[in-house]
Amino acid sequence: MNDALYSAVAALAAIDLDQLDALQAQLGTTLQAQESGQGWQLRKATAGQLGPVALAEVELRSPPAGQAGSPVLLLRLAQPQPMQPLQWPDAVPSAPRPDAPDAPAWWELRLSSSRVLLGLDHSGAQIVSISVRQQR
Repeated sequence: MNDALYSAVAALAAIDLDQLDALQAQLGTTLQAQESGQGWQLRKATAGQLGPVALAEVELRSPPAGQAGSPVLLLRLAQPQPMQPLQWPDAVPSAPRPDAPDAPAWWELRLSSSRVLLGLDHSGAQIVSISVRQQR
C-alpha cells in the first residue's frame, strides 16, 4: 500500500496549496474556514482520503494575504500505516528532539517544491501523520 501512498503524497506535494479547489479535490474533502486567532488563515476538515489512505483530520494553515510565509498542510491518518523506508526514496530519518522527550521521530523528504514530513508513532514503525510545507 505504501507505493500508492507515496504516489498520492507526491501528487499532493505538486499541488499549489493556495489552489483550494484542486487541494480539496485531491483530498476528497471540503475545508471549512476556522478562526485561528493568530492572523493565519486556518481551514479544517474532519475526514478525507489520500490515495488509498483514509484521513481523520485535514488542516491547512496559510499566511495572511500579503504577508510572507509558506502554507502548511497537516494530515492525520485514520489508521497508522507501516513505515517502510524503501518505499520512500530520498527520505531521511530524524530522531526525536532531545528537549521534547515525548516527541516522536519522523522522516523528511522533498517532493516537487515541498518539504514533506512523515510523522511516526512512538514505536517509530507506523506513519500517523503527514505534513506538507511548500517552499517559496
